[in-house]
Amino acid sequence: MRSECKEAETIVFNSATLENFITHVLLAKGFVEQDAIYVGDALIWANLHGVDSHGIRLLPAYLQRIDAGLINTRPKIEIVNESKNVALISGDNGLGQVVATKAMNYCIERINGDNNFMAVGVFDSNHFGAAGYYAALSAKAQNVGFATSNGSAVMVPFGGISPYFGANPLAIAVPTGQEYSIVVDMATSLISRAKIRGLAGKGENLPKNCAIDKTGNPTLSPQEALEGALLPLAGPKGYGLALICEILSGVLTGSAFGLDSGSIDDLSKEQSIGHFFASLSIKSMCPFPEYTSRIQDMIQDLHAITPTENATAVLIPGEKEQQIKKERINNGIPIPKQLCSDLKQIEKSLDLPTILDESVQFSE
Repeated sequence: MRSECKEAETIVFNSATLENFITHVLLAKGFVEQDAIYVGDALIWANLHGVDSHGIRLLPAYLQRIDAGLINTRPKIEIVNESKNVALISGDNGLGQVVATKAMNYCIERINGDNNFMAVGVFDSNHFGAAGYYAALSAKAQNVGFATSNGSAVMVPFGGISPYFGANPLAIAVPTGQEYSIVVDMATSLISRAKIRGLAGKGENLPKNCAIDKTGNPTLSPQEALEGALLPLAGPKGYGLALICEILSGVLTGSAFGLDSGSIDDLSKEQSIGHFFASLSIKSMCPFPEYTSRIQDMIQDLHAITPTENATAVLIPGEKEQQIKKERINNGIPIPKQLCSDLKQIEKSLDLPTILDESVQFSE
């Protein structure tokens, strides 16, 4: 389904249509069906939750890397080392969403009556999109979920002017017993390069103190920031978090780290990055009904706090995204016209059915 959005620069599509499109594109590129479904689910999850920078807009960049022979479309993902609570997995240079989904699913599957915690490190992988998606998979299974990844050097360490870390996302999710989970998903940089590109496309300036130019001076220019580097969240605190994420995902797993990690934009080499996932059974510490009752009490306490003048209410991490999800399921996902044009060109080049040209309209 599609319809013109009130905003002239976007077109609104049904989420199922977009997932169907991604699946068909990846099947045409040689993916097995289940792996294509994993990618579509992860990308559209991001769009549905308002994280458009990590949604379907990533597909053209992934396809470029696939066409350049830099991503394995049929990876043989294997466990290379394993104990009761820890495993190390080779991603075989698969697309990050495929590798990461299988790794987190393995964490969840290993939790049973005798095993209440599982951690999995991954090496030889690629950009995996929204970290929150994988943590939320664990929360959906009534576990605490943890996910992180390293990436290409785009962020400086605190006190330095040369990039060394990726944006190094960190996500933790816990179930609430309600239709949404508490999901804390954040980059360890003040802003992501994806958001900088979005601001550049709109001709807007950056927020203050989030990036530096190539000489190390603060900049509000998206273009200068893309040529320079990102700054860590909260100075030394963000630096410390980025360092730990780099150690867990890169150093510990045997993946590339720091300056050796490949960039999604660099078509001259593989990324070879790593991820780290963990899942902890709630019921290993507290009966699940008791846990959900207690966490609902906490949520009610937070909701009862008087908001500031600039806020309408105190929300729980994941609550606003659930509201966005409901709205976008009902009214569709807005896609920028230029991206829509790019996707249609992909559709045409692969001689696919015209999935993105369905005429059913959304009701206003």
